[in-house]
Amino acid sequence: MLTLEHSDSDARRFVPSRRELAAALGCSEKTVANMLLEPGNPGTTLNGSYPLDAWRHFFKVRKEGKSELAPEGDPGEMKKAVLRERNAKAEKAELEAARMRGELIAVADAEKIATEFSSRLRALHHRRATVEAVNELSFSLFLDGEQSAKLLEYMEKFHENFCNAIADLRGELAEAAAS
Repeated sequence: MLTLEHSDSDARRFVPSRRELAAALGCSEKTVANMLLEPGNPGTTLNGSYPLDAWRHFFKVRKEGKSELAPEGDPGEMKKAVLRERNAKAEKAELEAARMRGELIAVADAEKIATEFSSRLRALHHRRATVEAVNELSFSLFLDGEQSAKLLEYMEKFHENFCNAIADLRGELAEAAAS
């Protein structure tokens, strides 16, 4: 006898437990547990009862081997697919929460930051190399501090002009290749 919180007409349409669902479907509780893992199963209502008509249809379709509600194949593979889907959803939720907390940034922003950092690092490296070269030249040419500073200024201007000329040349070559 079913003991439900529904009216008598509802009592025939819903069962409160897996055990009673298994009895109504004529299968084992383990089969019901496995079907609950399958995509497309009817699930439960808000109060936790099982809609009997929907489960009968699902069980019939599943038993007949139709792939209308659930993918065909090994039940073990279906469990694995369901677990992969659950894990992916959980990971996606974790990533979204981390993004909302400001712990993650967009790829485009990360690329901009990395490019800027790399550019500054190259400029710093170039500046150090230029200063070292000027110091060596100043020492070997017996230049004083003011003359060394002037030489450093000329070398930096030369480097800037050289880089601009290379960029212009690349642009001209790209235009020629596109033509």
